[in-house]
Order: sequence, then C-alpha cells, then structure tokens
Amino acid sequence: MPSRNSRRKKKYWKRSGSRSKRSSRNSNKLRGRGSTKSFKNSPAKSSPKRAFKKNMTRLRYVSLFSGIGGFEVGIHKVYSNAKCMGFSEVNPKSIKVYKEHFPDHPELGDIRKITEEDLEPLKGKIDLLVGGSPCQNFSLAGDRTGLKGEKSSLLHEYIRIKDILQPTHFILENVVMSPEHQEQVSYLLGVEPVMINSGIASYQQRKRLYWCDFDISKLAKLPHLSGTVKNILLAKNDDLAKAMPHKNLTRSRGSMENRMKSILRGKPLPQSGWFKMIKYTDKSVRTILKGDACYEWVVIDGMRIRQIHPIERERLQTFDDDWTSSLSRTARYEVLGDAVTCDVIALIVAQIK
Repeated sequence: MPSRNSRRKKKYWKRSGSRSKRSSRNSNKLRGRGSTKSFKNSPAKSSPKRAFKKNMTRLRYVSLFSGIGGFEVGIHKVYSNAKCMGFSEVNPKSIKVYKEHFPDHPELGDIRKITEEDLEPLKGKIDLLVGGSPCQNFSLAGDRTGLKGEKSSLLHEYIRIKDILQPTHFILENVVMSPEHQEQVSYLLGVEPVMINSGIASYQQRKRLYWCDFDISKLAKLPHLSGTVKNILLAKNDDLAKAMPHKNLTRSRGSMENRMKSILRGKPLPQSGWFKMIKYTDKSVRTILKGDACYEWVVIDGMRIRQIHPIERERLQTFDDDWTSSLSRTARYEVLGDAVTCDVIALIVAQIK
C-alpha cells in the first residue's frame, strides 16, 4: 500500500512539451521486468503529454480483461516498482502483444475459469484490482442488452474475483451507457462512476466511465491538451505515411468517396458520421473504435488523403510507438480500438492516497 509520505497532497501531473523528456521516457519503456525489446520512433512533432510523479511504493495489482496492457503501462508510469500478481485475457492477439512487453507477469487464463483456489495465495495481498470489462452490450451503439448480454455479463466475473481477493482499491472502466445500466453497475460495485474524456491526456475525444473506490472527481475537470493532432500525426513526407493506402478524391468515384468529399466540403451526406477526416490542424480526433480504421483518413492537402497509420493510433491511446508492431495492420487497429488510454489510467492511479 502507498506509504504515509505518499498521502500528502501533491500535484501528480504537469504539462510537458519537451522532446528531450519524451525521448527519455521512450528510452525507459515500461515493458515489464526482463523485457529488453526496443522500438524505433517515427519522426513526428513533440507531443505535449502529461508527466507523472513517481511513487516508489511496491504496489501489488491484478489485471483483468487486460488487453494489450494499457492498465499496466499507466500503473507503472506512477508506481515504478509495481508488481503484477496476475493478468487475465482471452484474445490471442492481445495476449501476444501483452507477453512481449510483460513476459514475467503471471497468467491467470480465462476469467471464467479462475477458481477461488487459484486465488487463495493472493487473498488480502492485493493493493489494486483493475479491468475494463467487455462493453459490447452496454454500448449505445450495440444491442443495449447490458448485463444480460453474453459479453457484458462478464462484469459479474470481475465482481466475483474482487469479492475473493478483497483488494484495497479497484478500478473498472467501461463505455458511456444508458442510465439504467450505469445504475445497475454502480449498485453492484457500491460506487458511482466518474466520466473522464481521454482529451485530458491525448488528442482523442474518448469519454469513458471509471468506477473507483477512491476520489478521482477532479480529473473530470482537467483541461484538454493544447495544440493540434499534428503533434501525433506522422509527417506528410514520412516514409511510413507514404506507404499507407492513399486516395485522390478528385479522381475517385463511389459512395464512400462521395461521403468523404462531402465531409471535406463541409456538407456531409447521410451516413457520413462514421468517417473521420483528420486534418493536421484539428485539435482532436473522435473516439477510435475496434473496427473503425477503414473510416479514419488523414487529409494530406486538398482532396488527397491517406489511411491512418497504426503508430498514430498508438499515440492516440498514449502507447509507445510500435507497441503492437508484431501484429498485422488490421489486428493492430483492432486491439488498439479495444484498449484503454494509458495516460488516463496513470492520472487515475496517481489519485490513490
């Protein structure tokens, strides 16, 4: 647990636009104990990210619905000596990425098959339980069956394990949902959620609900990052950007292209809402989703556009460049759309007293 010294009121974040600081952070990647994998950083303008005060307490945590390790990255940005006591994930692509960065983290397997006997050695020894349970049935864009749905009903497994472990603190992340479903989740967890927009730590407008048993209310009032998405987009002449699929809409025909053109002309057609035409001068990008990458295009100039690069998606979720580089491009889009925004998690974890 955090020591008494860590309970004193302090500011845990500050703005940082320094390229040297960012390079330093990238050179000390939080990839888990024993990991030595290094990645190249593609040329880009420095991005004003938040910096985090280090807490040297040995926080012990368990991660459920772990994905590609967004919770882990956020935790270790604040608690350098944090120790993962176990993680649970079932998506093979996500597990592949997770193990590349956190090879020594104990794997618990499918959350539905974790028994009380498996967790016996951890009872009463966990400082923090984290997880982002499946949102498909909660999402306003989904079937809205809530806890009755096949995917979102797995929230009950999170609560089951929470009851077994009796952690000192917990964090649950999920999408914005109907008031009825939100009330049901709050009743089960015994706390009300706080809605936080990833814009406080990223150039992405991503509103999510966070249920925590400690106060994070002030985070909802933080200002969004200054600057524009140019800070995280690949330079127009970058080789990686040039290698992405391109379109010249002045020469293109088709219903998709017509919708794109209408957006750029400021007169969107029906069903154009899925498309994200990202300009270098934009202040943020709308929420990136699991299967949305085919609708995300970067405007080079005029009617010339290119598809968003996975590295740019990684930056929008505040992962290090090439965090998912071992996967295919399509798979990278998928797992990043499912992930949490790492720096938002760091801001939340920094509120533990």
